[in-house]
Amino acid sequence: MEWHPLLAATARAIPGRRRRVHPMSSGRRHPLKFSNIPSSLSSEQPDPSRDDALVESELRLRRLIEHALDAVVTIDESGNILEWNEEAERTFGWVRAEAIGENAIELLVPERLRDRAREILAAGNAEALNRRVEAIALRRDGSQIPVELSVTPLFWRSRRIYTLFARDISDQTRAAATARHFEAVIDASSNAVIGLGLDGTILSWNRAAERMFGYHSDAILGTPVTRLLLPEQAVEIRDKVRWGIEEDTRTRAVRRDGSLFRILRALRPINAEGQPIGAVLICNDLSANEELEHKLTNEEYFASLGRVASTVGYEFNNVLMAIEPFIDVIERQTTDPRLKEAAAHMRRSVQRGSQITDQMRAFSLASMPMPLALVQARTLMASIEQELHDLIKPEIEFVVESDPGDFAIVCHLAQLTQAVAILVLNAQDSLGRGRVTLRMAIIAHDAVEISVTDHGQGMSDEAVRRVFDPLFTSREKGTGLGLSVARYIVDRHGGSIDVSSKVGEGTVFRIRLRAVAPAP
Repeated sequence: MEWHPLLAATARAIPGRRRRVHPMSSGRRHPLKFSNIPSSLSSEQPDPSRDDALVESELRLRRLIEHALDAVVTIDESGNILEWNEEAERTFGWVRAEAIGENAIELLVPERLRDRAREILAAGNAEALNRRVEAIALRRDGSQIPVELSVTPLFWRSRRIYTLFARDISDQTRAAATARHFEAVIDASSNAVIGLGLDGTILSWNRAAERMFGYHSDAILGTPVTRLLLPEQAVEIRDKVRWGIEEDTRTRAVRRDGSLFRILRALRPINAEGQPIGAVLICNDLSANEELEHKLTNEEYFASLGRVASTVGYEFNNVLMAIEPFIDVIERQTTDPRLKEAAAHMRRSVQRGSQITDQMRAFSLASMPMPLALVQARTLMASIEQELHDLIKPEIEFVVESDPGDFAIVCHLAQLTQAVAILVLNAQDSLGRGRVTLRMAIIAHDAVEISVTDHGQGMSDEAVRRVFDPLFTSREKGTGLGLSVARYIVDRHGGSIDVSSKVGEGTVFRIRLRAVAPAP
């Protein structure tokens, strides 16, 4: 909060240094005499020769001001302080004798805002008067406090003076900040947190509830909680809220689209002076937990398989290397066409075994520790193209479409390169000849999408559903290892991967990862 322009109407611009002398004091520092200011603003006794009723009225007004709950400060057109009550002493730390004759801007306005305050004061913005606003005020010890401020103009002897009413709202500000922090914590919760009135009306709704049930807060607040429950639960939940009864149960709930899903439901009463005034309903989506458990199980599976693959792959590769020299001997020594054909068949089998070994090694690499770093998008694309340079068949048109711009991706360069290369080679294998397109594009300020598209034979719905399952393959010579490795790598990056495909039209794989824009 800043010092509000409202103060502008209370005085004219003054010189930069603090004025120590009141303009009506002829150069001498002393409290203003009653003859100089309105009697209602003076601490002197009123003139006894005046009408008793008027004197009594002024005394009564003075007492009201002196004991007001607000700090009351009166200033002249130059901004110099004429009056200063007890609450002003408590609020700002200056006693009355010290404050009288000082300039309100220099005494109460933070230094960074004084020039602006003087400019607005000189303009005399009448529209800013007689309103309560929040501002920042300066205390004697140099600390700054939030205040609620209003300025009221008065006319006296053809002169305009101003009365400032200020109230320290530090406690309210701290309470509001605490409430905002608490609301932010609730909003960041992965569980749906729903505030209920005593009659079961939904009064608050966090983001997790929005994601879980599908309702935006505008569409759900003020409606009965029974919209989220099965009909047979309606009476029971209303009674438990009404009587302040706790509940923990596994049940089903209803999303906006009418679908049912399993939840763990916790109901907790909200009491005031021992009486229930509402409740909070906390819902944990068990279906999401089941998906997480499945993901963790897959990760454990991949880690175990990676360790096995590392050992088996190493030993299997030694066997293949021992066979290959004998194939060379047969091809060099024999002239029998049948033996030459057998040798060629053996060589193809060794090459096939070598490919399987490479894919088994991929499991081992994918399960290794994976420190993430910021990698420039251009660096990632160059790494992918280099990896694929000798692997793309001549009959395949490999097209790269990318305008990565100046941003980075949070990733492990080698493993993400491997994952994308797996998708490109998978697309190549689905084609006899044709085009494979690799595309990178920013899809949000903090997200990038890498897609691999082919126009091959496509996949059935069943194949799409199982395409990332370990050891699943729809091809005769497939191992079912590559795509599952790709998904495992993307999962470890905290990203997502999906596939869309139609038989006879082709397939598109999409990887989405976190991106970081350059600092401004």
